[in-house]
Amino acid sequence: MLGAEFDAHPDTMFGPDQFHPSTAGYRALGEAIVPVLVEALGVSKAQDAGAAHLEIGRAAAAAAEIGGAEVSPEGKDAVLRPHPSRSRVPTD
Repeated sequence: MLGAEFDAHPDTMFGPDQFHPSTAGYRALGEAIVPVLVEALGVSKAQDAGAAHLEIGRAAAAAAEIGGAEVSPEGKDAVLRPHPSRSRVPTD
């Protein structure tokens, strides 16, 4: 689904090992996959005190960088929840 995008921009879509996606690559994957999953699963709106409300791609990229985080859809955006052992998620 994103092969053409990765082929056209390998310097930004792949990480340093040129195998795994970069943050931009994971963002593109999240933006493509999360809305489809939300609809298919019928996920409801998430509300959590320790969560950060972010654009879906940013939430997916942040979750990839903080182990154990969870991303839940909320409309066109998402809620990023930290792993229970962490107190908060980064918002920058």
